[in-house]
Amino acid sequence: MDELAIYDAARDNLELVMREYYKLDEDDIKNALEEMYVASSFEGVEEAERGRQSGVKVWGLCEGGRYMPFRDKKIYILRDALDTEAGGSIEKATGILIHEFIHKKTGYRDEKREFENVMTELLGFTGARWKQIRDAMKDEYSEFWMPEAIVIEYAGEPWYEYKKPEVKISGPYSSEKSSDGTWYVINKESGNIIADNLTFLEAEQIAEQKNKEHAELYGIKATV
Repeated sequence: MDELAIYDAARDNLELVMREYYKLDEDDIKNALEEMYVASSFEGVEEAERGRQSGVKVWGLCEGGRYMPFRDKKIYILRDALDTEAGGSIEKATGILIHEFIHKKTGYRDEKREFENVMTELLGFTGARWKQIRDAMKDEYSEFWMPEAIVIEYAGEPWYEYKKPEVKISGPYSSEKSSDGTWYVINKESGNIIADNLTFLEAEQIAEQKNKEHAELYGIKATV
């Protein structure tokens, strides 16, 4: 599996955590995915240098402290985590992105009890519900997302930012959030609610399926 495929899969796993565990809104999810970069090295970065001096390899970093606004913080993952020959894997990359996202979301630092508490709770959540979540979203991302890589310059080194333009199926069906926090699917043309009391993932699946059926019926093609 190549680096981009590993990174893409790890981002999808993080997105599920943001949706199902943190219940983030679409703007915050989009921000987190856009403010995420792959570093060729962490040479010269103070925190990474401290880790190197103590014999610990730093695989990821989150820029910004506890009081920096959430959307201003950037997440970095070492490119080695995406390279199978350097010990990288989907599992490692997923763990690094989730770890750094906890820093971004909470502002807690490594080895602090507050950080450990959040990590422990999240491990319990994913362990108990991961198969259920993944089964519900099986093949969803590979079917509707196409990745592209953008090379940018950072401190004289090439850093890589991967973007995934969303491919939407045109149609009248939409997932909407109720005032009680549950989700429903509505046909915006008729105003009829076709399903309610759903999770976000359930509503997204139903709306996508109904729009696919609508597109096939009327010969409408997918648009980016």
